[in-house]
Amino acid sequence: MPNLQRVPDALVPPPPLRVTFPSIPTDVIPQVVVNVLKNKFNEIAPQNLNQSEDCLTINVFRPPGISSSSKLPVVVWIFGGGFIVGAPNRYKAGMVVERSIQLNKPVVYVSLNYRLNGNS
Repeated sequence: MPNLQRVPDALVPPPPLRVTFPSIPTDVIPQVVVNVLKNKFNEIAPQNLNQSEDCLTINVFRPPGISSSSKLPVVVWIFGGGFIVGAPNRYKAGMVVERSIQLNKPVVYVSLNYRLNGNS
């Protein structure tokens, strides 16, 4: 089955920006609130992150023999897991596409990966 897996949809942040507190405009949010958020962030953010942050990817599965100009419906799957666990490869994209072909209603299946908690 022709497909594209782990197509990057964002750049991996360079080391100085990895697991850092985001910049928050203090003209919108009072500095005291920013300070509390920053303290809490520093408590839960991992200090020694020894894993890749290269997880912002999209997977595209399409039926074989379909031209690139075909206009097919697209099924988009965003896995659940409460931002704690999960991955798009836990779900069988190929089965969805195969079943759509059996029903004579082929679809393109797109799943995406996103960051989970502070460690990904």
